Amino acid sequence: MGEPLKNHFGPDVPRRIGTMIADVWPAFDTKAFVAAALEGYESLELKQRAQHIAKAMRVHLPPDFPAAVDVMLASLGPVLEETESFGMAPFLYFPHIIFVAEHGLDHF
Repeated sequence: MGEPLKNHFGPDVPRRIGTMIADVWPAFDTKAFVAAALEGYESLELKQRAQHIAKAMRVHLPPDFPAAVDVMLASLGPVLEETESFGMAPFLYFPHIIFVAEHGLDHF
């Protein structure tokens, strides 16, 4: 049996997301975000981990959804033309998708 997918979505994911956000929004408290995102992280499955990171993003990004999305979008970097050979790399953005799905309905 293969390795669980959640193992490819380890503690490095919230750390990387935190760094990406801090690179474009210096007021971001990376240390507090990572601590919140990693609390109870180990016992969670893949989707639960992404949801947990999205909850931490909600707390640590600007409270105004459009402002939060502006920061989030700026943190993503350049648009990729293809991702065919990236394997699990696009899963890095799973928390971003959940964040928008859970908090963006009033901002369609």
